[in-house]
Amino acid sequence: MTNREPWWAKYKVDVPEGVSGVWRVERFTVTEEDERAGRLRACNPSSRGRYTPAGEYTGLFYGKPSTFSTGVIMSDTPDEMRDHLGFIGAASGRVLISGLGLGMVTQAVLRNDKVTHCTVVEVSRDVIRLVGPTVRAIAAERPDVQFALVCGDAYTWNPSEAVQAHRVPSWVDEPYDIAWHDIWPDICEDNIQDFGRIRAHWRDWCLPERQHCWSEAMLVTQGNRQCQSCDWIGYEDELEYDEEEDELDLPMCPNCGSDEVVEIEEGTVIL
Repeated sequence: MTNREPWWAKYKVDVPEGVSGVWRVERFTVTEEDERAGRLRACNPSSRGRYTPAGEYTGLFYGKPSTFSTGVIMSDTPDEMRDHLGFIGAASGRVLISGLGLGMVTQAVLRNDKVTHCTVVEVSRDVIRLVGPTVRAIAAERPDVQFALVCGDAYTWNPSEAVQAHRVPSWVDEPYDIAWHDIWPDICEDNIQDFGRIRAHWRDWCLPERQHCWSEAMLVTQGNRQCQSCDWIGYEDELEYDEEEDELDLPMCPNCGSDEVVEIEEGTVIL
């Protein structure tokens, strides 16, 4: 009997370790003890059930060259992959990606048979030096896909100006079917304003409703009821009602069965 590879194996990156400026790529290990501790923390509702299985992973780090004191900005752990799976599955046609990171999303998009064009905008030349060769090699395996990796600020970079200056091919300035913006280092309420800002900048190239932002679903509620016991969030019509409590008509959480369900305003920040 052979052991099957875990579902996330095909999304792992093969970017070589290296340092450029204040950025570095390096491997790190999660031990079985680390995994057990992570599983315990995942029981806390604020952890959203997230933990990292034991294994070897690759991380993109940012920090001062002398100390590299800051933590990982992105990694190819299963939980980080889950954050991007919805977009990866929906990607088709002409795709725009803001933020190269480890190239995990870019490589998955390039291997998607439904994708015909892919433009990646990355602000850091150092990140491009570290990760760019790997994603360009993957792009070379798909000659039927037009690929462009450009250095620019996703809030301001203008494809029309770049085409006029002959810095990118003309197809980069044509409309996109879907976009993924992942340029924020952490989940923060300040990001919400940035979601609108980046959509406004790209609206001439991609419809705002077809532009998706990393962490947006984690920051803003998509529902009008919340369970105070398990943090379930959903809509009133998803709730169950206890017929025996006819007089009180208490709604019950469909996740844990608790009656501690309160009304919230849809779109509330849920940090």
